[in-house]
Amino acid sequence: MRDLEITAENKMHDTIRNIAYDADRKDAFFVSRPHEIIEKYNQWENLLPDIQPHYVVKCNYDRQVLHTLKALQSSFSCSSKTEVTKLMSMGVNAERIIFSCPIMLSSHVKLAKSYKLSTITFETKADLEKIHTIYPEAKLIICAGPTDCKDEFKFGCGTIQEFFNLLQTAKSLGLDVIGIKFHTYSGYRNANNFSQIISTYMDSFIDAGFNLKLLDIGDTILNEEDLFNIAVEVRCITDMYECFKKGTAKIIAEVGRFFVSSAYTLACKIDDIRELTNTTNIHRIYHINHDKYNFSCVYSDVPIVPKPLKTHNNKTLYASSIWGPSNNEEDQIVENVNLPKMSMGDWIIFENMGAYTSPESSGLDIIYTDNENNIYLDNPLMETEQFSDDITVPNNTSVRNMIILPFYSDNMTAGNHRLKYIHLSDAFNY
Repeated sequence: MRDLEITAENKMHDTIRNIAYDADRKDAFFVSRPHEIIEKYNQWENLLPDIQPHYVVKCNYDRQVLHTLKALQSSFSCSSKTEVTKLMSMGVNAERIIFSCPIMLSSHVKLAKSYKLSTITFETKADLEKIHTIYPEAKLIICAGPTDCKDEFKFGCGTIQEFFNLLQTAKSLGLDVIGIKFHTYSGYRNANNFSQIISTYMDSFIDAGFNLKLLDIGDTILNEEDLFNIAVEVRCITDMYECFKKGTAKIIAEVGRFFVSSAYTLACKIDDIRELTNTTNIHRIYHINHDKYNFSCVYSDVPIVPKPLKTHNNKTLYASSIWGPSNNEEDQIVENVNLPKMSMGDWIIFENMGAYTSPESSGLDIIYTDNENNIYLDNPLMETEQFSDDITVPNNTSVRNMIILPFYSDNMTAGNHRLKYIHLSDAFNY
């Protein structure tokens, strides 16, 4: 299995080299592999078949990502008007959207009502008052935060008493609270007492006089290890409560990084090199053609690992740092890393860049590949278009996982790769 993974990685690096060097490309670019999203979705369904994933749109709202997940029958979690509007324009059913804003503005509630979004979250008394005034028929989910959160700007109710009091307010207003959302903060890695914390909140929910119909375990899963750990914890929860045994309540999860992080690689070119020397060491400073402010994940707990795109025969490594193109002292992307000696015009790649890096809004090209490393261009996925004289997608198509990409003529090439029509459900053998 490891040999297969290495082979796949080498093929992907070859593809990026073709794109970077064959076309003498000047600008940084993303390479996206939508089939990895499908593979992650398969992993999810195999390990957590009873938990419906709701993709966190703000994690990566590249339209290819959204169309892929829509075709996989994923549901979605939105935190802004823009995200809701984008999904509705794609034809996503309102029943598959949870509107979850840390601060629910009156305009948010009006938008939810106008689109008939049946499920929205709340976490303050002010939220409840707005909902009561504008959209009292909405189905509500109360947000609960981890009780061990030390962050001054935490989201969700941080104490059981706060949680219970808010439920009492909802009851006095006659609002329909159907469930709980466990709202974790970035970097929350405490799966060991996950079920215990949720159980405490669930008991309080029942004591407040509500019938639990939905439990949202939040965005707690970042990788395969988390998937296994949470699967165990969720089984503990379902074994403890009759509502899950009887099927009157369901569990959902908000999933972001797990689906999209590994599907994107960022390639950047070295535009300037400087050296700092002292009596014993040389520190090499590489300035690349993409700045820190487009590396949103720099501000999270996820490590950024640079890799030279070229193979270096000299195995000597040098203390190095990576910076954006500005002279701003805040534009440091990687503070300290050991790298081989690289030259002007060399390329550095950053893997696992699909989450919170804003590929679509970065202004960079996004170049898509399938699992055979064929390349196709950044064009919207279309479901109701005629791409050539002999390829037509019917308007009423409902085939699961059928995602159609634009058709290219056989004489279009990129590097050593021929651009071609790709039907994802065939290309990914899904």
